[in-house]
Amino acid sequence: MSSSLEIDYRSIVHYSPIATAVLAAELGEIAYANPAFCRLAGLETEAELRGLAWTELTVPAGTEVPDHGVLSRAVLASRDGRIERELQIALKNGELVPVRAQLYRIGDGHPAPAFLLLQLIDLTDIRSEERKLRKELEMLSLITEYTQDVISFSEPDGTLLYCTPSMLPVLGYEPSSAVGRNRIEFYHPDDAEEMRNDRSKLYSDRDTFVRRVKHNDGHYIWLEIVSRIIRHPETGEPFKVLTITRDITKRKQYEDTLSRAQEIAHIGCWDWDLLTGRLTYSEQLRRIFDDQLPAVDYALDSMLQCVHPEDLPRLLSAVDHMRTGRNGSDLTYRIFLPDGDVRVLHAQCEPELDVNGNPARIIGMIQDITQRERYITQIEQLSHEHALILNTVSEGICGLDMEGRCTFINPAGARKLGYSIADLEGTTCLNQIQQTAPDGSHYAAGQTPIHAAIVLGEDPVWKEGVFWRKDGSSFLAEYRVTPLYDNGLQIGAVVNYHDKTSQKEILRAKEMAEQADRAKSEFLAIISHELRTPMNGIVGIMDLLTDTELDDEQRAYLDIIRKSSDSLLYILNEVLDYSKLEAGKMSIMHEPIDIAHLVEGVLTLFTPAAQEKQLALASVLNESIPPVFMGDGARLRQILINLVGNAIKFTDNGEVSVTIERLANPDPHALTLAFCVKDTGIGIPAQLQGQLFQSFSQLHPSLNRKYGGTGLGLSICRKLVELMGGIIGVDSAEGAGSTFYFTLPFGTLSAPEQPADAERAESGPTAPAAGKVLFPADGSRR
Repeated sequence: MSSSLEIDYRSIVHYSPIATAVLAAELGEIAYANPAFCRLAGLETEAELRGLAWTELTVPAGTEVPDHGVLSRAVLASRDGRIERELQIALKNGELVPVRAQLYRIGDGHPAPAFLLLQLIDLTDIRSEERKLRKELEMLSLITEYTQDVISFSEPDGTLLYCTPSMLPVLGYEPSSAVGRNRIEFYHPDDAEEMRNDRSKLYSDRDTFVRRVKHNDGHYIWLEIVSRIIRHPETGEPFKVLTITRDITKRKQYEDTLSRAQEIAHIGCWDWDLLTGRLTYSEQLRRIFDDQLPAVDYALDSMLQCVHPEDLPRLLSAVDHMRTGRNGSDLTYRIFLPDGDVRVLHAQCEPELDVNGNPARIIGMIQDITQRERYITQIEQLSHEHALILNTVSEGICGLDMEGRCTFINPAGARKLGYSIADLEGTTCLNQIQQTAPDGSHYAAGQTPIHAAIVLGEDPVWKEGVFWRKDGSSFLAEYRVTPLYDNGLQIGAVVNYHDKTSQKEILRAKEMAEQADRAKSEFLAIISHELRTPMNGIVGIMDLLTDTELDDEQRAYLDIIRKSSDSLLYILNEVLDYSKLEAGKMSIMHEPIDIAHLVEGVLTLFTPAAQEKQLALASVLNESIPPVFMGDGARLRQILINLVGNAIKFTDNGEVSVTIERLANPDPHALTLAFCVKDTGIGIPAQLQGQLFQSFSQLHPSLNRKYGGTGLGLSICRKLVELMGGIIGVDSAEGAGSTFYFTLPFGTLSAPEQPADAERAESGPTAPAAGKVLFPADGSRR
């Protein structure tokens, strides 16, 4: 039985694929080697190995040289009677084969065994796979170390098991610090809440998520997340989750910028998958439709029901063309909003074709052009209005480019030149319309003033020139050249012009009239002067006759002659003053004026006339008026005499008063006085007051016959007041008296220029500097 078993064991070892040999325990000679051992050693027969120490077949796998004695003692001392070493077998051809040597003791070691069992396992294929695996691991390590994506493994509940090194540069966390934590901890609170409430949002084999993840320094970045679920092979339940996340923060910023640009430009997008029928509308497009469209749809009904009925047939036709055609489409149509407002949209689309050349997908863009259409309408309206203005103005308006070609001309401009608009537009017309200067000299070609103004870009200034018509006639034109710019670059000019021939003739007639008027004034001044000289002689002789012995009848005749001479002399003086004013020869003096003395003198002059009509004369001077100031006292006295004389003339009862007030002036050294001459006379009808200050004006023939006068007094007053820098006017009502007022500026005196009290005393008594002075009808002064 034992012999049979021994044979069986020997057969098993002989045919075993594992290289097996029996060794002498003491020296390690090979007592038996199976064919597999011979093949591994590179020998053909067992005889070549028998009696050979097995260590002679080996070479050091490292620095250690195999020593059978050491190895056999280790086997005998081991608990399980087995040791293992990795060595190299040297073949005859010099090739080295890596092997794993396993030594077993035979028996339980009591007494010490005479033999050991040696098995060699060829490691060549294992080493090759290890090298291959090591290379793959090195490649994988490089990928995971340098990839921009973060790759992780986690439990189905989100607990992280592994993270690639890229987690540090992307999220700022050491991978080891993230392992063991739940993925949800890293997300934005809003995204984390969504993931807790809906586990399908935690991971998915189909969907790609875009979420915010908190960086280690506190800020959030946008990540695109793709997951793959590893399922248990038997149960199919999720076992592990592979997650790849990519930083898309910059892309998200670009998308937000693009979305903002689309929002500003009112542009929305749509994507129509013709195979599945899925329609996707962008957020901006849904805003354009005022949220009447869903984010995803499978029919056009939601869009079509918003379209204006008049535009619907065109849109349906375009849809059919898109679904069957191969070219894009371009369409403008209108839609209704829920509030009834109408928007105008411009749609464009392009198809994507399948391998057979048929449309498989359509991508489109829709822009809200409502505002643009309104602007275009407004521009067209404005252009129409401008065209109406250009077509109706009487002035010629012509546009020229830098070469002098006519770009546009209005009808009036073409008519003035005797051309039609079509004759001039697009032609170089400068040499035709402006050929000569006002003095008759000719311009060389291209040297006209208009062309020079265009080339030099001169500022617009009105000039005169001779323009020529198509029929060869010419006219005197006044024109202005205005440079025309586009974005700061001069592109031409606009020429405005009109026929000035009639204006020149009118101006020439006006100048001749003015010249005749001046000649008349000078003639009147000369005649008045020549008449006044003999009149002064007559008045002088009458003064001498008054001192002779005359009877009462002769003295009465002399008195009549005296009064008539005074009236004639007064008229001559008025005519002379008026002529000087008209001729511009009246000069204004600048000398000290004692205002109280001047007013008293005027009123004293008219006291006899006032007494004759039983009228009271009064003067009121404001206390703030300085007693002496600078001005033309003679002209002021002349104005007051005219006004007071008129007041007494047209007043039969009551009072005539002179009031002087000082007007406020921001300049303390300036003096402006307001004079008022008020009477209780017949007054002036409102409809006749506009004629008062005109030359030779008589309000009514009956008044002229009753009161007399030349009609020059108030005209002279107006011209004198205006010459002295003031204004004059009247307030009156018929039957209620009149108030004539005027204002004049004067100069003040410095302290050294004030007259001394002694000088004023020597000049005789004067009226007080302020207060009211009365000249009653009896002639006494109060």
